[in-house]
Amino acid sequence: MKDYGITVIGNAGRDAEHRKTQGGADIYSVSVGTYAGKDNTTWVKLFTFENNALSDVRKGDKVKAWGGLVINEYTNKQGEHKTSIELKVWECEVLPRDSKPQQSSEPEMAVDSSDVPF
Repeated sequence: MKDYGITVIGNAGRDAEHRKTQGGADIYSVSVGTYAGKDNTTWVKLFTFENNALSDVRKGDKVKAWGGLVINEYTNKQGEHKTSIELKVWECEVLPRDSKPQQSSEPEMAVDSSDVPF
């Protein structure tokens, strides 16, 4: 089990997509919208390799996923610089639609700003 990562909670924008690589490895992906304030939704692409944790996700499902953050920068066809937020999912859970995120039972970590590398 990995001892680091982030949790993303959001609603699936469509059913999870299943593909296979040329080598036959399974890839599952789905984008979830996370509420980021009034009229502001941040979309995060969730994906897995050789892990079917996302296989049961359907459009509208409330999803709680834990994994490693991946930031991709690219230039689109119009020549615009873009950034995508992705999560390589290690664990995923479909939550009941009326559920609210539960508070973590783990204590908040104190961060010494002199340790931050930026």
